[in-house]
Amino acid sequence: MARSLWARAWYAWRDHGPWLLAFRLLNAWNLRTSFNPDEYWQGPEVSHAWRYGDGHLTWEWEKCVALRGVLHPGIFALLLTLLPDWPLLVAYAPRLLQGALASFADLAVYRSAERLGGKALARWALCVQLASWFQLYAVTRTFSSSLESVLAALVIDHLTRRALTGALVLGSLQVAIRPTAAGFWLAWAAWEVGVRVQCGDLHGAFWKLLVPGLQISGVVLSISTFLDSLFYQRFTLVPWNFVQFNLMADGGALYGSHPWHWYLEGLAVTLGTFLPFCCVGVGLGVKHFPSQLFAVGISICLLSLASHKEYRFLLPFFPIFSLLTGQGLQKTIGQLQEERTAKLTCLTIVFLPQIIAALFFCLVHQRGAEAVMAHLRQHPAGDDGVFFLTACHATPFYSFVHGQGPLGYLDCSPGQGSPQKRFFEQPMPVLREIFPEALHNATERAPPKGAALKHCLEYRYRKSWQLPEVFVLWGSLLAHEPRMGQWLEINRYQLEVELQDGVWSEGPYDVELWPSFSIW
Repeated sequence: MARSLWARAWYAWRDHGPWLLAFRLLNAWNLRTSFNPDEYWQGPEVSHAWRYGDGHLTWEWEKCVALRGVLHPGIFALLLTLLPDWPLLVAYAPRLLQGALASFADLAVYRSAERLGGKALARWALCVQLASWFQLYAVTRTFSSSLESVLAALVIDHLTRRALTGALVLGSLQVAIRPTAAGFWLAWAAWEVGVRVQCGDLHGAFWKLLVPGLQISGVVLSISTFLDSLFYQRFTLVPWNFVQFNLMADGGALYGSHPWHWYLEGLAVTLGTFLPFCCVGVGLGVKHFPSQLFAVGISICLLSLASHKEYRFLLPFFPIFSLLTGQGLQKTIGQLQEERTAKLTCLTIVFLPQIIAALFFCLVHQRGAEAVMAHLRQHPAGDDGVFFLTACHATPFYSFVHGQGPLGYLDCSPGQGSPQKRFFEQPMPVLREIFPEALHNATERAPPKGAALKHCLEYRYRKSWQLPEVFVLWGSLLAHEPRMGQWLEINRYQLEVELQDGVWSEGPYDVELWPSFSIW
């Protein structure tokens, strides 16, 4: 039986795997825009620090906070140990690895759809999976949510062939990587147990579902807790810290708050022209995977309870959205067999906007951050390094300029004393504070520091720097604070290059048109 399963998997890979792998690697390599700082700072940057000794760990990695687990960045750290330390390879190898993993998700969606509705449905679902603007934009990025999306696709593959043990292992890994996945699995388990109990199968509900689920999740959680405790050098239960911070304390509100219904807008934006067909697919999919649909609904409701919401948190649901949308397209457009012109028109209306959006967001929108790091790779700073007078985490960091001198930035760890917040309110006093040896032309005094979220974070606000060789500035900083230009001139800095960041961006001064970075 096992040999038969492996044989079928091999044949599926042989038929579709190579070109799917090539597609996702191309997708990953040509992605030169930024989406969210976590794609750099919570994956490649952490792994770079572990592998090479230089790299920045954000406040979430402090022992007194311990909000992050080692599994996800550990994958990239292992990758870096196997590769030569060429700067370009160090920068983009993690993304290429995620692209390779994403190709397995594509294949899993195809195989799941083929079991549910034959090759016709499989082709529709795969077209949706590959043409989705949001997946082209996000699934090959180095987010933990991107890896969770890959695992979600593999889970669906296992569930459609009734390989429950494999699905539970993959689901436990999802939870270990991102604890928010627990909402999906608790809802799924409640549905499955309820159905079995209603059918009088108490033995199956207990011995075939609950007991194996608890055993497998217990083993995976124990391993991840052991690894996290080794890293933090004391017993650390990261999922519990995560729940305390994000649910009990609503700590995510530090990064912005959104109304409870925000994910309804998020689904419309991320699905785009696929949305109506996905809705049709929901009605059709109730027959095939009711427990998964119930779990997705509950998960989105639970995510909606948190103040802070992001589109990328929807990524793990996109494999099932591809199946549902494929069913909807097959039901509607697929029936237009005799209306060739109408069919082509409908396909163009549905797929062309997805491709246009993908090209814009993958190649144009917020392209400045990686362009800055590419410039610094080509024109290395000396021993005095680089300092970023931008919103904190606005660009990648050591992992994208491997082997260069010290890098500094305006810290934004939680607390009223955040240098970043104070800098963009009153730049000159903060410059005096950070660069005490610089020449100044301002007389303002710095406002008193507020209390940090935790006392163990306060030291992050008290760092002073020697003047670096290079400054990277948010482009509109000079327009908002003219004295900034005078300060740079007094300290003998000259503009080297200005790099555009796209059409609009949410910078330190809120949304701006035609934003840019400047390098001095």
